[in-house]
This record gives sequence, structure tokens and C-alpha cells, in this order.
Amino acid sequence: MTTAAPSFEDLTRQLAAADPANALEVAIKATELARAETERAKEESRELASVEIGENGFVAKTLGGLYQAGRMYARSGMVKKEFRNKVDDCAIIVEYAQRLKISAFMLFQHAYIVHGNISFASQLAIALLQDSGKTHGPIHYEFTGEPSSPDYGCTASVKDAETGTMLSGLKVDWRLVTAEGWDKPKGEKRIVSKWITMPDLMFRYRSALWMIRTMFPGVLMGMRTVDELEDIGADESKPVANSLADLTDELKSKAKAADPPPEDPAPEPTVEPPPEPEPAPEVDRQEESTLMSKDFVGRVEKAKTVKPGIMNLERWAEEYKGDGRLHPKDYETVMAACLKRRQELAAAEGANA
Repeated sequence: MTTAAPSFEDLTRQLAAADPANALEVAIKATELARAETERAKEESRELASVEIGENGFVAKTLGGLYQAGRMYARSGMVKKEFRNKVDDCAIIVEYAQRLKISAFMLFQHAYIVHGNISFASQLAIALLQDSGKTHGPIHYEFTGEPSSPDYGCTASVKDAETGTMLSGLKVDWRLVTAEGWDKPKGEKRIVSKWITMPDLMFRYRSALWMIRTMFPGVLMGMRTVDELEDIGADESKPVANSLADLTDELKSKAKAADPPPEDPAPEPTVEPPPEPEPAPEVDRQEESTLMSKDFVGRVEKAKTVKPGIMNLERWAEEYKGDGRLHPKDYETVMAACLKRRQELAAAEGANA
């Protein structure tokens, strides 16, 4: 037969009989602990009550509910490692998802940290436009210009749901890509730009984003995409202190730097030449050159005219060789392809004459 556990009152009476001097103090501490546990349970219950399940997942009604949802995602192993155990970051994602009226879990799958800034995939931006009800049908992409010319580019357009008219964004072409430096290698490892490896896809993404920002700015609400932040580059602005401890450390560092130097004369500094900059890894540059040469050859094969098509490609190859981005061997490959294409175009022109 199972014996019931003694109640708090029974334990207090037993303690009073065994040790009357300490019974009152123990009872007071036990009461305080019980009250604290009760308050904690009430607070947790209030936070849970401030989070509802809506059409797009969790909906936080209060700041406490927002943090409650953030804690759940921060503990989850299904979110990306950049957000795990970061309650504040997860709470911000949940709040942003509510503003966009989409599932927070879906937003986590498309969220990235680039140069310390939050960003999202370009596919998500396009999906948000199509799901907003502001447009009718898919986005239309129009490519104009010769594939080998600076004017080659893409313009995105879509039919407005309210008026039925086609709205077009700004054209993104090679001249703009080159002027903004989007096609240059990225980061310290000099990773080859996606504008070199998959140009047509990047033209579609960037022209669609520009069209959304100019025609439907409320869809993205200032959201930046991964590709945009990678093209912009790292933010060199000074980081802001995240806590009182960080601010204290920063002030101590400034005070230490402002202290006057010691009165003892310092030894004469030795003048040394500046160190030679470390060259970029040869493997990365060779890989970049190989990819560029393949892209050049592909454009050469699509060229329909010698002028300006082939001539522009030859000029660009000469410039890339001059600044070291195109190795001599790859440069010769490109020029051989240009010569072959010249002969093919000349033969085709003679046959049509």
C-alpha cells in the first residue's frame, strides 16, 4: 500500500517539534520560494497566452509573446546555426514575419547573415510580390542587346492587378554591372562573382528586385537580399556597443588611449620598410581566369557581328589580361575563339552575298 507524501503543514509541525528554534526561519524561506515559483508560473502562463496560432504560424500579441516565440526558435535545431541560441535575433525575425504576413519558419529558411547584416534570398522577394495580390501573372523578363555588348541586359515587368497595365522596372545591363563592380571577385578569398558564372540568372534577380522596389515598395519594406549585400561589400562602419559591458570596455579603452605617455624618453624607433602585401592565392586567380575565359568563349560563339560584337570582346579580353584577371594562356584561348568566329561570320556573309 502506497503511503501519501506528507504535506507542507505536516513537515512544518515535525520540524517545530524536533527543532523549535529554526522552524520559523525554515517556514518563512519555504513560503518565499513557493511564492516565487507561483509568480514564475503565472508569468510563463501570461507569455504563452500572448502567442496565438494564426494562418501564418505563431502570432505574438505582446512583447513577452514575441520573446516567447523567439526563445522557441532559438532552441530549435531546425533553424540555421546563425540564429540558434540567439533569442533577440529570433524575436526580430518573428516580428518581421508578422509584418510581411508570412510564416516565421519560412522566413528563417530564407534568412542569411551577410557582412553582419540580415538579408534574404531573392526568390523570397519575388514570391512575396506574387503572393501580395498586387500583380496578375508571373514576372516577365525581356533581354535586349547583343549578348557580347555592354548594352546586353534585362528588364522585368509585371501586370498590375488593379489597372491591368504592364509596369516595368529599370534595365540592368553589363555597362551597369561593370560600373558598379558587381562582376569583381568577392571577399578576401576572391570568390568568383555569380555575374560571371550565371549572368542570366543574376540579370533576372536584380531586374526583378529593382522593379519591385520602384513599383511596389511596400512588398519588401526595405528588405535587402543576399546578392545585393554581397555586391555592396562589407560594411566598414564602426559597430555599436551591444550592452552596458561593451560600452564600459569601450570607454576604458578610450581612457587608456588618452593617458599621457610616460616621461621616460622612448628609444629611437627603427625605420623599417613596409611589409610586402601578401599576394592572393594563385589557385583562386587561376580558377577565376578559367571561368572568365569560358564565359568569353560562350559570348564569342553567340556574337552575330564583328563590330561591335567581336571587337568589344577582344577589347575586354585585352583589358582583363592587362590587369591580371585573365592569364596569358586563357587570353590566347579567347583570341583564338574570336578569330574563328570572325572567319565564320565572314563566310556566312559571303554566302549571303
